[in-house]
Amino acid sequence: SQYRCDLCDKRVNALKRCCLKSLPKILLIQMKRFEFDLQTMRNRKLNDECAFPMELNLEPYTAEGIAKKEAEIDIRKSEALRASLSIHAQRPAEYYQYQLCGVVVHTGTADGGHYYSFIKERVPLQGDKVEWFEFNDSCVEPWDVKKLKKECFGGKRTITQRDRQTGQLQTFERDILNNGYILVYERIQDIGDSMDESNDAVNVAAESEVKQETEEAPKDDIKAQVPIPEDIMKKIWKENREFIVEKHIFDPNYFNFIWRLINLYTTPEYLSQPDAVQPVMQAIELATRFVAEIYARSRENQLLPMWITHLQNVYESYPTACAWLLKELCGKSALIKNMLMYCPVERTRAGFASLIDKCFHTLAKTEQEKYQQQYEEIAAVKKISEIKSKNVVSWSILFIENLLNLMKDARNPKYSNTHYFVVLRHFLNVGQRQREYLRNRDIMGKMIDFIMGSGPFAEKVDPVTTKDAKMAAFMKGPTMKGTFAGPININGAIETLLEIVLGMTTTEQKKKWADNPPPTLDTEKGIKLLTYTEEEQENLFAAGLFKKVLRECYNER
Repeated sequence: SQYRCDLCDKRVNALKRCCLKSLPKILLIQMKRFEFDLQTMRNRKLNDECAFPMELNLEPYTAEGIAKKEAEIDIRKSEALRASLSIHAQRPAEYYQYQLCGVVVHTGTADGGHYYSFIKERVPLQGDKVEWFEFNDSCVEPWDVKKLKKECFGGKRTITQRDRQTGQLQTFERDILNNGYILVYERIQDIGDSMDESNDAVNVAAESEVKQETEEAPKDDIKAQVPIPEDIMKKIWKENREFIVEKHIFDPNYFNFIWRLINLYTTPEYLSQPDAVQPVMQAIELATRFVAEIYARSRENQLLPMWITHLQNVYESYPTACAWLLKELCGKSALIKNMLMYCPVERTRAGFASLIDKCFHTLAKTEQEKYQQQYEEIAAVKKISEIKSKNVVSWSILFIENLLNLMKDARNPKYSNTHYFVVLRHFLNVGQRQREYLRNRDIMGKMIDFIMGSGPFAEKVDPVTTKDAKMAAFMKGPTMKGTFAGPININGAIETLLEIVLGMTTTEQKKKWADNPPPTLDTEKGIKLLTYTEEEQENLFAAGLFKKVLRECYNER
């Protein structure tokens, strides 16, 4: 097991070890926090406690540091070791002294987790004290370095919990999942780049020559100025500008200012003035855009119901404002999808659905006699966008037609379609004219096709005919489309279909209910029973529809 020495030409005892030959200005240390467990055949995270200092002396881990230590132990080897490492004799003690300036923390397990950082200021922003900051995605906030052990060392923590069965307190240990993963140390004193060069004799001569030149040069010329690439600088300043804008826009003081400004022109006293149309409309437009584009996206939007209620009252008083809102939505289909489907916050979608409902009721008084006329104009063009605003006689119908055209988007399982169908039901519940209009637009057939995934909602599958194509499809494996999105939510379509059915009956049953209408019929709104056609009755009572409802989308409603 001995090592053969070429100089001695014999086998001798040898010591193999790793040490640092030269040190950088910035030192990165990656901690071994992950390993492969051969017993479970899975990766696992090591959460054991591992302490690290704020200041670090690396001399004991360098070649010359080890040589000095061994020279003190074995005097016979001291001269040989010192001669072999004489090249490092000029390194000052500051060369080995480092201080901690950053920690990258991993929290979680080997299968998943999150990274964030604690970083020390290079230059104090305020006063003479250098502070630490936590950088966690978009959240940047001051951090107390005294928490270093608690948040970066790892280890275990003691937890006391009451047992549910015995009622006694139990104490046990649990791994701390957040711990330091990458440590960033910086040399405390900048001693120049000459100490970081290679250690051969040629470089030693070059170092002495560079040292002589730098001694004669001005002090400001010693530090190299590395220019930042222009594209990176533009990106940094763009993000800084966006951050500053968001900081001021999503400020509660700004919210209060907008609220007070809007209330100046939307109070009952001001609305009663005959010449207040223009400022009122400006206030309504500002309030609606503010809620949709800013307030609904803010974390501090607890007062969103108050904003929605105020807008509902204003829309109820101003049909012109209702027409403006529906016009804006008709011109921007993406806005409809964002407000009713893409928005991840349920109460935000519900709030905008209630505003649209208020528009339906307010405009129904003047528009419902013109529903058919508006539909005929829509049918006469290829695209709804071709209709000019001056020719629109019913913005409600124009909006409903745009909504029906987006029904395929409502089948996207990534987003919520609940309030898409809520808006359809709002229109149904306005009155008899609205129900008749949607019935004539075959709303029942559309709902059944949506539920069954048939008709225009059927998924098109390209047939694989050739042998090579079949083999290629087999080797490709199953498609991943929709795998993580989950099944399509058809509950909203079922509730809408139910809402339609509650106001319809067969010819035979209608005669029996002529004098005593069913309790499900809202006769106070003037809603009358509609009679099924043969086709509607056949599609509604098909066995496949009931199987689909019972098998895949049953709920208590």
